[in-house]
Amino acid sequence: MAQLLEFLQNHWVLTALFIAFLVSYIVYELLMRRGGANGVTPQKAVRLINQKKSTLFDVRSEEKYKQGHIIDAQRADPDTIEAACKKLKLKPDDTIILVCQAGISAGKAGAKLKKAGYKNIYNITGGMNAWKQADLPVVASK
Repeated sequence: MAQLLEFLQNHWVLTALFIAFLVSYIVYELLMRRGGANGVTPQKAVRLINQKKSTLFDVRSEEKYKQGHIIDAQRADPDTIEAACKKLKLKPDDTIILVCQAGISAGKAGAKLKKAGYKNIYNITGGMNAWKQADLPVVASK
């Protein structure tokens, strides 16, 4: 125990960085859980899209969507995601997958959908960053 305390005192910058990372991670996890959306990997999202005929919403800006988005993804603003679901006549039991750039905005959109009564909401953990890192296809719009 004494060695641990000595290490922490001698490497206070490293300790502070570790604590900051840990707090950031906890806050991120709480936001995802509060959002009501289940986090899924890009690979699991592909399985959901193929097996459950899921509806995929990209909640990034119009500009980022046009630069590159997942095939068949519908563009929707996080603030108007409910209206987009109603326009597509989605039912509360339909599977909905949300994606943003890193995962935070999709969590907020998931919270709105959960509040509106939708049950099967998924958020791609890591967003488009994770999707591209997994070398999954994207298409650009004109």
